[in-house]
Amino acid sequence: MRMPFKFGAVTMTDLSVVFVQVRFDLPDGRSVEGVGSSVLSPMWFDKSADRSYEQKQHGLLRSIALASAGYREAEADNGYGLHQLVQPAVRAQCEAALTSSFGVAMIDGALVDGLCRAYGTSLHAGLRDDLFGFGAVPWLPPRPVNRIALRHTVGLTDPLVAADVTTPLSDGLPQTLTEVIREYGVTHFKVKISNDVPANLERLQGIQSVLVDEIGEGYRLVLDGNEQFADMAGFTDLLDGMRGDSELRHLFDRVLWFEQPVEREAALAEAVDPDLAKPIILDESDGTDETVSRALQLGYAGVSAKNCKGVFRTLHSRRVLAEWEAEHGGPAILAAEDLTHPGVHALQQDTAVIAALGIEHAERNGHHYVRGLSFLPEAEQAAALRDFPSLYERTADGLVRLRIDGGYISTQEICERGYGGEPLLDLDALESLDPSCPPC
Repeated sequence: MRMPFKFGAVTMTDLSVVFVQVRFDLPDGRSVEGVGSSVLSPMWFDKSADRSYEQKQHGLLRSIALASAGYREAEADNGYGLHQLVQPAVRAQCEAALTSSFGVAMIDGALVDGLCRAYGTSLHAGLRDDLFGFGAVPWLPPRPVNRIALRHTVGLTDPLVAADVTTPLSDGLPQTLTEVIREYGVTHFKVKISNDVPANLERLQGIQSVLVDEIGEGYRLVLDGNEQFADMAGFTDLLDGMRGDSELRHLFDRVLWFEQPVEREAALAEAVDPDLAKPIILDESDGTDETVSRALQLGYAGVSAKNCKGVFRTLHSRRVLAEWEAEHGGPAILAAEDLTHPGVHALQQDTAVIAALGIEHAERNGHHYVRGLSFLPEAEQAAALRDFPSLYERTADGLVRLRIDGGYISTQEICERGYGGEPLLDLDALESLDPSCPPC
């Protein structure tokens, strides 16, 4: 990573990406392959103090092994039917709910990828035609959105202005929030917050100053607590502090929602005060397909959609939220969030889901904390640039990176075919992992 990324109690300084390939036979006798992918982020999936980083990473790999065994043994007529059988079975064998989702999510993604490739269709068309067995999707837009507003992440230690920089990167990419806005034209933001209320208020004032100076009135933001508060009462102290600070009124009025302020278990133990000034959604608490219904009953406004939770989890959440809206009125939120995906596979598959569902803005930060696609072999960088010219660009110094125009990323090519556009991947060049490890 080109710079550390601090969120909650975690600071990321490097990252690994895992790929899962599946082979399966179709009813017509054809054998097909598909690939699912995600960043391995053990400290986000499992924040328990009694397990080490290595144990948490092993848990993620173990969840893949459990899911793989489950999918081999399960019998169903379609991909979603398999998911419904395997997801609870894997959950029963893992201590951490979110960790149990990971392996299922990877194989779900690979199945969807393989089916799209086999039938020469896109994710959106596959959903419309019920290729995956998910059933009717009356809430699916007629067509995917052709661009998505990028919601830029502001980590807890990210510099806001030049004076905050202690170690200049000088790598041709923006480092400060000010530089990001000027370089990419972004107007949507996801700001990480801590449980230190005075420190939060001071930092938010600095962020507001930058946003007002660089953008004016037209910015929007989400505030993400990453489970930093033990209970809702502690979080309410921050809300009261923000509302009581006249200097933060401009920013507070533009907050769309708060994300997961309370620890994941505690968040589902009490109802949300209906009089809170802003909606709250869940992220880390969303460890099973059933969580979204429980969240809505408790007064949460919605949940996050993430590649690492799986395409079927996202689709299920969208269905439940649509039904809730129809019954109770008012918008329910399916928030498109990132897991520091730098590209290519996971980024494109996740973005294809977001575009298919018509979500208009999404958190994207892999391009900021990682230096473009420089970690990929040159052949894969060139293929990304060739096959997805509206999504990637080559800078003057030769770096292939995400193309961000006026704060937006294009979804054009990734929605035309396959699950995210079928990017080139040399699996033989990757390290093979042994998933046999301690229980998750």
